Amino acid sequence: MIATLDAKNARLEGEVCGLKEQIEVLKHHPTLAAGLAGERLISKLVRGKLTAFVCDHDVVTEKGKLLEIKRSNLSIKYQKNGVLTHRWTWRHVLGNGGKKKFHRLILVGDVDGRYRKLYNDPKSPYVFFDLSRRTAERLMQKGREGREGVIQIITNPDRVTATGARELFCQFQTTLRELERRYGDLTSPIRLLPRKELGK
Repeated sequence: MIATLDAKNARLEGEVCGLKEQIEVLKHHPTLAAGLAGERLISKLVRGKLTAFVCDHDVVTEKGKLLEIKRSNLSIKYQKNGVLTHRWTWRHVLGNGGKKKFHRLILVGDVDGRYRKLYNDPKSPYVFFDLSRRTAERLMQKGREGREGVIQIITNPDRVTATGARELFCQFQTTLRELERRYGDLTSPIRLLPRKELGK
């Protein structure tokens, strides 16, 4: 009995150490943490299946669609004229070397409360964009040596000037309900997790 408890205790201590290490990694790599949260959010939304970390896509829906999920926190940047702007930045949208294989790319951005009324779903804590791979390839910016595909836009739809950013807001912005209708199982109700629950 004591030997069994000791073995169980040792196993639990090992798991705790592993979780602490994971937390430390995520604390120092907030972009990675945001990405994991985005995958969990969409998988719950469409009742899909999360894939392994090394997979070519993040979520497989019940309808067989392969979804790649990218989430961005709000980032702040000062312009040369001193104006403060907020933006979303989604990196590696096609994976390293463009090797990701998926049907749709879902971009998730934390809502900028100042412009909530300008988004398609003013009540949502997130802003969603739904793109095909071909569209993502066309809209992304090339990084150094073409290795890093980036999609980046400011959070104010009324201030966008770049053609790609305007296209994202006007043609590819979507909502919680639209994503559910396209990719989810409509037979049971859903609950959108607030940000504070995404890390659990």
